[in-house]
Amino acid sequence: MKWDVKIAFNLFFAYAFNGISYLFTDGEWVVPLPLLFIFIPIVSIAFFFTSGLNKYSLFFLLLPLGVMSDWISQFNSGASGILSLTNIAAWAILGLILFFKKEYTEKANKYILLYSFPFMSICALLFLFNNSFINVSVFLLIGITTGVIIREDEAKYNLNTSVRRLMILSSFTSWMYLATVLSAYLA
Repeated sequence: MKWDVKIAFNLFFAYAFNGISYLFTDGEWVVPLPLLFIFIPIVSIAFFFTSGLNKYSLFFLLLPLGVMSDWISQFNSGASGILSLTNIAAWAILGLILFFKKEYTEKANKYILLYSFPFMSICALLFLFNNSFINVSVFLLIGITTGVIIREDEAKYNLNTSVRRLMILSSFTSWMYLATVLSAYLA
């Protein structure tokens, strides 16, 4: 397992382990919400600085904004709304870039599963409906598809490092969001 997958996996495991420990002690799945606002930026910034400047660099900072906007809404609801819209636009633009990037589409034509990430990124436009069922469904599909792609990347796809890390960040963000939603649902 490469370090980029390890950092995301270990931070998610730490987040989920806290929920599991509360499940055994208090009988409820409760995750430490403040860690969500620490762990996602850690992964995002680590990938931003280690991937070098390229056309994907800005997405390392924009994709986590949706989750971070929930924290910012405590201080400024207007800024939170702008960040949420920026986040949704970033997901959709990333999906479109990958759909039209020759290098990526050549691999996707060979391995159809690779089309799922740009498609699910564009489906982030569904977040505009602000429906919890749609949000959970989109995040679940992003988490599953990117997880499968990342697992098979080294042996099969050999993706660009920045694209691979964007998928890892997307998967990490998705699973962190889903663990948090599960905590709120079960509480």
